[in-house]
Amino acid sequence: MKNYDIAFKSEKGSKKDSYERNGDHCAFLETGSCVVAALADGVGSCINDAEASETACELFIEKCRTHLERQMIDEETMRRFCEEIDPILAEKGEKSCFSAVVWRPAEDHALWLNAGDTRIYRYGWGSGFEQITVDDHGESFIPKVNGKVRTDHGAVATIITPINSAIGDRKHLFHTGQIDFLPGRSLVLCSDGMYNATNFAEHVETALGGGDLVAATGRIPHTDGDDASILILRRTDGYEQTSTIQSLTAEINAEAKNMPRHILLREIASVLSQGIAQEGEEESLTEFIKTCGSRRLFLAHETAIGILEAAKKRYYSLPADSQHKKGVERMVITLQNYVADGKRFGG
Repeated sequence: MKNYDIAFKSEKGSKKDSYERNGDHCAFLETGSCVVAALADGVGSCINDAEASETACELFIEKCRTHLERQMIDEETMRRFCEEIDPILAEKGEKSCFSAVVWRPAEDHALWLNAGDTRIYRYGWGSGFEQITVDDHGESFIPKVNGKVRTDHGAVATIITPINSAIGDRKHLFHTGQIDFLPGRSLVLCSDGMYNATNFAEHVETALGGGDLVAATGRIPHTDGDDASILILRRTDGYEQTSTIQSLTAEINAEAKNMPRHILLREIASVLSQGIAQEGEEESLTEFIKTCGSRRLFLAHETAIGILEAAKKRYYSLPADSQHKKGVERMVITLQNYVADGKRFGG
């Protein structure tokens, strides 16, 4: 059983013409023993930024796939792959910023690589966001037209901060490292069109707490003009204790939380799935569902629908004179309201 979720979003910037492609690219590889995530942002000044980013990602993933058939990947191997891809882009006059993560789901650490100003963040419940990479920027300058600085109503119109390293620039400045990646934590790869958006960290934190990571990632806002991409790898393991209605209610009502929101949602789904089949639990489950709804703790829609259908099946299987019939009916109605609210407010 997988102990992680993976999701991405990539959007073309509005400043591009309709015939131009998105200059960002995301790709990932899942094998039985390893997960590889890659994100690239083609340098806009090169001949074809879209081709550059796609080539960097897809070649890196393919090299990882072939290598993993024989042995595991280390930092030196990641750098070597990028060094092999570099001349392929350089010969075409293409360059791309690039970030990648390699993680074995059986381990509590991950390897990373970065070039340019794509970023990798780590998020942990209670510790917030930590930027793992450092942007490779050169010294900013103000371009001139005919020897004069272009201004807009008295203000400097353009300040350019060049990229100091990228795949395809023949410099081979690829930074690598190893970081702790513990249960419940997430790794976030993104381009500048994403992390420069207003309240970026807040929006990503909201997505990371969602039950349906794919849907939640799709709702993350981004800058309007630039191409924008984000790729999230989230661990879903951790907190191996047996949860009950009482323990989860205490966790929900506590000021200091003990588990990440997505882990809490996992435990809520488990308790509801088991509880709807147990006689005598109808009243406590109904109140628990109301509590979850009032705190906007909504399960992924498909999960919630599955629980609702199981509750309906139990209701219809009970004889009319069963002492539990009314209780199950109230539980089903409460679940229907919960599912409707979840679809409205988002899980």
